Amino acid sequence: MVSREEHLDSVLNIRTADDLEEIKQLENHTYQGTDYITLDIIMDMLELGENDVLVDLGCGLGKVIYYVNHKIGCKTIGVEGDERIFDLLTKNDSAYRKKDQNPSNGVLVLGSSGAPVRIVNSKIEDIINISEQILDNHKFTGDGALYFYVFNSFPAEVLKTFMQRAVEEAGEHHFGSRKLCFVFYYMTPEYQSVVRSFPLKLEQISKLNDYYKDEYEKCCIYSLK
Repeated sequence: MVSREEHLDSVLNIRTADDLEEIKQLENHTYQGTDYITLDIIMDMLELGENDVLVDLGCGLGKVIYYVNHKIGCKTIGVEGDERIFDLLTKNDSAYRKKDQNPSNGVLVLGSSGAPVRIVNSKIEDIINISEQILDNHKFTGDGALYFYVFNSFPAEVLKTFMQRAVEEAGEHHFGSRKLCFVFYYMTPEYQSVVRSFPLKLEQISKLNDYYKDEYEKCCIYSLK
């Protein structure tokens, strides 16, 4: 019987379930993937719209960016610095662009699915100019918001450096967006300590399916004040 993970991979014409096993064989890998059920919960929390932009920092095989782009129809951007994983990501990127656009495939499509997907091969610590290197000088329209998604992808000190750069570069205009948010899945004490260093407001917090087995299984959404 085909699992839900395998079915949705097929809908998106990408490979994450099989390739995850391949990645686990790599030396010193730190990759972890977000399952589709958790993604649905997080997307409901965010109430994403077509004018929004979601950036997945440490996007791995791209499950988040392709699923959100397909289901919501907003622009998504994935940043991945591991060359070995990025090679697999580029294959998914090419395959996703050839997927069947027929919405009758078991996935409710809320948007037009016409927004672009962008992948960036860079370590987070090497990002100097977020507007240029990640956002590609994107111009927000209407009520578009900017979301940075983080799933325990890198050390706390790397996160802190990136957030410092993001807050400074965003300024009062939040990169031209209606609001700027950081979305954390699997909120560790180290990440919580980093977040407290910045002028952020906790917008939402939700305990996820395995919270009672692991207290870090929760999603926290912070907006820049």
